[in-house]
Amino acid sequence: MDTRSRETCLESQVRGASQRQLRLLLIQGALRFARQTVNYWLQDNFTSADETADRCKEILIELLTSLQTDKSEIARRSAGVYIFLVDTLVQARPNRDMQKLQEVIRVLKVERDIWDRACQTISNTGKFGPNVGDEAGGPVAPVSLSDGTPAVPRSSEPGQARDDEDSPTGGFSVQA
Repeated sequence: MDTRSRETCLESQVRGASQRQLRLLLIQGALRFARQTVNYWLQDNFTSADETADRCKEILIELLTSLQTDKSEIARRSAGVYIFLVDTLVQARPNRDMQKLQEVIRVLKVERDIWDRACQTISNTGKFGPNVGDEAGGPVAPVSLSDGTPAVPRSSEPGQARDDEDSPTGGFSVQA
């Protein structure tokens, strides 16, 4: 599929997505940019690594600022996760700390899997606990960055296979 076709497909996907699905797309984008940063570090391509790390950080900040933390405990907890991710990413960059960046990736995988399951469950049953996904409330972050470049991965769709085989581990769950 050529680039134009992929962009048309992505645009169609975004236009038809729910707030929950848009949030998932943004999380997938942050994960993709974090992984690209690792690859660029390994290739000693620090200019590209800085660009992808910046894009990852911009998405994380959008995810954070779109939360309505005054409306639920889950939103407040999610804000804490995004603050941790931004802080860890910022700490990783000066010394190219691969361990810190891998921690960001690990947490983003968990976050992605949680939102993917929520989207799938809601799609299949029409419900998923009390107002799941609405804890974020309000408008979802835009799907492009301030420079106009797409913030979401070009080939990921909610509910479709991902590019890794990792399963979530650690202390995050959908339940409050």
